[in-house]
Amino acid sequence: MRPAHVHFMVSAPAHKVLITQVFADDSEHLLSDPVFGVTAPLVGHFERVLRDGRPAATLQHDFHLLAGEP
Repeated sequence: MRPAHVHFMVSAPAHKVLITQVFADDSEHLLSDPVFGVTAPLVGHFERVLRDGRPAATLQHDFHLLAGEP
């Protein structure tokens, strides 16, 4: 049972592509991830909001890209 998470692929010219995930800080399985993928920098707070009357979530997270070829 993995903790709730979202996958990201981030790219920019002249930088290596970053493929990562961000785990929800309120996930009940955060401390027991069976693949040991949870580290502090990969935990974020997903704020629940309404958009056009429908449930949604926002996340603010910094992604750091390394210079180089994709």
